[in-house]
Amino acid sequence: GVGPPPPPPNPSSSPVDIGCSDDPTWAGKFNPAHTCEYVGEDPAVRCRFESLDGTLASTACKATCGSCTHAPTVSVTTLSPTTTSVCGSSPMTLYDFEDQSSDLTVSPFLLSGGANDPWAIDTNGGCSGSNSQLTAGAGGNGVDRNSILSIDVPPGATQVSYYYSHPGGLSTGDGEVFQSRFRVNGGIQLQERYESDPLPATCAQSACLEIPAGSTSLEFRCRTRNPDQLCSIDHVQFYMDISTLSPTLNPTKVPTKSPTRLPVTSSPTPMPTGTPTLSPVTSKPTSSPVPRLDPIEFTNQ
Repeated sequence: GVGPPPPPPNPSSSPVDIGCSDDPTWAGKFNPAHTCEYVGEDPAVRCRFESLDGTLASTACKATCGSCTHAPTVSVTTLSPTTTSVCGSSPMTLYDFEDQSSDLTVSPFLLSGGANDPWAIDTNGGCSGSNSQLTAGAGGNGVDRNSILSIDVPPGATQVSYYYSHPGGLSTGDGEVFQSRFRVNGGIQLQERYESDPLPATCAQSACLEIPAGSTSLEFRCRTRNPDQLCSIDHVQFYMDISTLSPTLNPTKVPTKSPTRLPVTSSPTPMPTGTPTLSPVTSKPTSSPVPRLDPIEFTNQ
């Protein structure tokens, strides 16, 4: 069998409170004026009203009907440059579905489709030693319509892995499917198809899936017909590739140069202050040198 991934370092788990508010767009199917405010006038009766798309007032008007819940326990691992994992990246957020009171209809989850036994928390055991997992069809009625569980992709997540279980021989000709896919820019990008596997799988570990850029959610889609057929997932682990993060740089001091001083050869002569005193200038005429004459002796002749 496939062994569990190495446990992430220093995990911490705690219930995450979901914002408790009414959906301002909800209205009863018989009268558009039957909003959550109208439901609040008689919640004991009107919280059972539903909209045109079948959404119950108790689901849309959580604050009014007092139906606020908690999201599943989320294990968050502090990123570390030395952390490694089966995906070769750093573990971010883990959904292990151990909180059995979790509501799969509130963020970060969304349920759609599935008239019989849609995705729900199955307390009959999970993968890798856990006590519960998510299963579609656990009630023994089969999933007679496409049941889709959507999980928001955490910001910064680049990869994801999970454990999965399914029966063997799901027939695509009968419309039986078990798939994982990403919702990207409003469209669907299929990742894994398990309905073509001839043998059943029990707590098999998925490949490490690269999350396409622009993905908003990871979806699991299941549809079965026979009561003994079901689909299960557990330990949905998101990862961040820390090699894509810019390292935190310490500010670098730019060396400063002292200004270059020119050598001073002499002290500058201070300029005199006040009115300068002029000395009289005596000029001497310039003359050619006079030759020296020797005395002449005159004699009487």
